[in-house]
Amino acid sequence: MDDQEREQIQHAFETWNRETLIEELVQRGQDFVPEARELLHAELERRGVTSAAIDRATQAYRETMAKRQLPPEALITVETFGDRIEADAARQVLQREGVAGEVFGSNRMLFGSGLLAVGPNPIVLKVAEHDAEKARGILAQLSEVEEGEE
Repeated sequence: MDDQEREQIQHAFETWNRETLIEELVQRGQDFVPEARELLHAELERRGVTSAAIDRATQAYRETMAKRQLPPEALITVETFGDRIEADAARQVLQREGVAGEVFGSNRMLFGSGLLAVGPNPIVLKVAEHDAEKARGILAQLSEVEEGEE
């Protein structure tokens, strides 16, 4: 990694809020190349985030993932989205209607090529197979309402 790439990564981390930095480390930290991971840790340290706080966030994330009634491989995709905010909003609509869903993926391109071990993934909303038809119906109604508002 050359100095310019390092500066770009460091600048990006400096612009992210504390919660986003922790979330990226906990959920995607292993996808970063070692140099980017070191810069992320350095930025968290600069902001006073302790190893204990990172460990607590990691544990909370693991507990959240373990509470799922079905493992991710048992869920099926009901919709693909262009951004995370839109996907989370749809998940909340489903949740209000009694359908549990999970959002997977990230369209965030964190850095240039070579700085992540894997690139961005499509953002998908998944539900248990037995809820898929109901979820698709709810999302179709939501889409019709949005189109009518335009």
